[in-house]
Amino acid sequence: MAREKRHDILFEPIKLGPKTLKNRFWQVPHCNGAGSDKPGMQASFRGMKAEGGWGAVFTEVCFITHDSDIHPWVGSKIIDEGDVRNLSLMCDSIHAHGGLAGVELTHATSFGFNAETREPARAASQIPHEFEPMASARAMTIKEIRQIQREHVDGALRARAAGFDLLTLFVGLATIPQHFLYRSHNKRTDEYGGSFENRCRFTRELLEMMREEIDEIGRASCRERV
Repeated sequence: MAREKRHDILFEPIKLGPKTLKNRFWQVPHCNGAGSDKPGMQASFRGMKAEGGWGAVFTEVCFITHDSDIHPWVGSKIIDEGDVRNLSLMCDSIHAHGGLAGVELTHATSFGFNAETREPARAASQIPHEFEPMASARAMTIKEIRQIQREHVDGALRARAAGFDLLTLFVGLATIPQHFLYRSHNKRTDEYGGSFENRCRFTRELLEMMREEIDEIGRASCRERV
């Protein structure tokens, strides 16, 4: 059956910064039970999607620090060099079929049980989690806010080292950025709480930091080639 002409644009390539997406089919982040601890399954599953024609194929939520452990729920991790090696297999599998590999950076804030590390989770404010009665977090100081922003940036750099082409920041359910944005979670009285502008400050600063650092790597790479 011939496709309708109005659908042709879906099959056309599009430039995304320095990368080219071969078509407009974008597999959004979703969990498959593999995480980073089953790298073969993860690589095969995501690679199969690229082989089937998807232009962009993403991980599920991908956690950046040890105090973001949601076990028994399963997500990916990009915490250390072992995770970089494991997820690089997924990137290689997607690239082998001409797709772009994407990662969704996440910190689970008060949703993190941290059953393995026993570390207290961090959040905008110290309030119970709304649907996990056994999960909670403590409020961060300004110094700790700077630290967790830096940890997000470091996670992005590890993702780049693993071979990911695309990066998204999860600002939705049960994440650090979401807890800053929502009045129901953010009870702060400093520059990160109160007004909408203040509640957006954490995420805006984080995105600016991430973009600046990644752009600087790109500029340095260009200088080296010249």
